[in-house]
Amino acid sequence: MSFEQAVGVLLGVGIGATFTTQVVALNLGRYSLSLIAIGYVVNLFKGSTRKKVGHVGTCILGLGLVFYGLDIVRYHHLPSTSPL
Repeated sequence: MSFEQAVGVLLGVGIGATFTTQVVALNLGRYSLSLIAIGYVVNLFKGSTRKKVGHVGTCILGLGLVFYGLDIVRYHHLPSTSPL
């Protein structure tokens, strides 16, 4: 791996970690189901002449799924208040 490739990997890791931290801190998980629904509906309009619209719908759908997954992980890692 060259130096330029290593710098790209390190920058990607840093940006990804920052993005994930901001998503969790801003509690964007509450909008996840809305984004999934909007992305799905926009993705339905993907046709032979509207491929860019379908790609936008896929991006919105994927972003909603990422937010939903982060929300699930966050709520399942809350400390338990009941004794075992």
